[in-house]
Amino acid sequence: MAQAEAFETDFWKHANLRKVWDDIVPGVPRKTIPYTLTKAAIELYCKSVGEDHPIYFDEAYARTTRYGGLIAPPSIHILLMFSCTP
Repeated sequence: MAQAEAFETDFWKHANLRKVWDDIVPGVPRKTIPYTLTKAAIELYCKSVGEDHPIYFDEAYARTTRYGGLIAPPSIHILLMFSCTP
């Protein structure tokens, strides 16, 4: 398995710079850090959380599903939300 780009793991590192719920206005864009989700990153995430369903790793199996190919686990967006919003 390839090594994916490292994520910041201290999610509280800049907590004092983040908006609180009362400061967030729905529909107003927030600054984000671009990130390209790769197969290697998905594999690293799955390994970290103990996810082993073949739809995330096995291209031949994934082609037989209704999605027609590999997908990312639905819970990965939480990690990306914390990692990509300073």
